[in-house]
Amino acid sequence: MSVMSRSMGWFGAAILASCALLGSCSEAPKTAAASSDAPKEAAPVLAPVSGKTAYWEMYAAARKWSTDAETLEVQSKSIPGIANESGKAGMWTATFASPSKSEERVFTYAIETKKPDIYKGVTIGEGEPWNGPSRNMLPFQMSEVAVDSDGAYKAAETDAAAWLKQHPGETPSFTLRSVAKYNVPTWAVLFGDEKKGYRSLVNGIDGTSITQR
Repeated sequence: MSVMSRSMGWFGAAILASCALLGSCSEAPKTAAASSDAPKEAAPVLAPVSGKTAYWEMYAAARKWSTDAETLEVQSKSIPGIANESGKAGMWTATFASPSKSEERVFTYAIETKKPDIYKGVTIGEGEPWNGPSRNMLPFQMSEVAVDSDGAYKAAETDAAAWLKQHPGETPSFTLRSVAKYNVPTWAVLFGDEKKGYRSLVNGIDGTSITQR
């Protein structure tokens, strides 16, 4: 065998070896089997909010509806699957009246969407005729209300302690109004239902108990 033949044979073998090496290096990297088991981010926990927290969201929308919007009422509501607790709720409504429009509307604030009726954020109800203040629903300024719904809950829980001992586990509902009888924004905290429940009235300005039923 000539020197050239031996050189070509060695050169060819080197090329084959290089190709084999390059082929092994160019293989697509295998994804780690554990990648599919990588920890996923936990869904955010939806927490109920206080009445005043929800109110200011609704108030901003009410002022866009009518610059002279007046507050008549704030009420707690509930969303299926989200527990109301310690004076906080997953949904609230606020009723606003416009003297210039002679109209009132119910605004709703919810922390989550639950179709077909509940939508996250603020929604605005249909307008209804408003003939002015009544003795049971006087306009009030939320800026005067120093006691939020969670504070009202604590006061009402103390007031209703004896009743709650006999009726444990009752989730209260909250209504904030100003009525002529008390002439001050007042939280009505109702444990149980209207017929057999216990209602505690809490002064929205100083947090004192007004009366009970």
